[in-house]
Amino acid sequence: MTVQQPLEDIAAETNWITFAKKLRTAVNIREDYGFKDLDGILDRVAELRGQDRASLRNPVYAEKWLEKNAPDVHAAAPEHIAMTSVLKLIQLERMSEADTADVVQSVFDGTMTRLGLNKKIEQAKRETDQSAGVGHDRWHRKREYEDSIKRYLENNIGVLNKGGKTVLRPRDRSKPVPCDFELLRGGKPIAAIEIKSHRQKITRKFQVETLAVASLLLREFPETYIIAPTSWERSMPSLMDLREQLSLQNVKFAIFDAEIANDHPEKALQIR
Repeated sequence: MTVQQPLEDIAAETNWITFAKKLRTAVNIREDYGFKDLDGILDRVAELRGQDRASLRNPVYAEKWLEKNAPDVHAAAPEHIAMTSVLKLIQLERMSEADTADVVQSVFDGTMTRLGLNKKIEQAKRETDQSAGVGHDRWHRKREYEDSIKRYLENNIGVLNKGGKTVLRPRDRSKPVPCDFELLRGGKPIAAIEIKSHRQKITRKFQVETLAVASLLLREFPETYIIAPTSWERSMPSLMDLREQLSLQNVKFAIFDAEIANDHPEKALQIR
């Protein structure tokens, strides 16, 4: 059994790497803290730190990059490495992995200044003729999220409760009604799969438009699955109510929890 650390202690952690590690652990066992959805526990930690929830993304994003790319640094969690420096390394990596490899150690040992790193990024921008700004960052995260769902479904297709041998394939873009994937059995379509990303606000208009597309897909598929991140959890009651009003029982909502997909795949996709 995982020993809980009080959220107050996690929120009070001053080392950003250690804080992000502890926050990720707490998120994975959030039900032990009395939270059903991701937003709830993040809101509480943000409140304890006097910040908004969005401010928690950067430390976790940077810490996960360290875990993958600099495990020794990640394990040691040195105080002198600034989170902004790691975020800039991530920015540089998207434009030039070679340049990142050249400077990463000097960033970690403090011999490269922030100004030097900024110059390296500007040089990479000029050489690649692209800007790795906020828009590119969001696009990159969206692609990572969509790819993670694809990998998850390929390895755990049984979670959709479809017996027998099934095949997951991308939807032909020339089709009049779009979706991300088709689920086939014996060459016959048995379900359409549409992947939705995080949205700051899920309006009533957007909900209607989402279900309208799903209803059109039902003309071709027996069922349609709308897979969304945990940030959609709070909109589920209104979406399910709208589904009931429109008599679209064959449209299924599925909340995907990327944080637990590897360790607990059987719990990562909750179908409504």
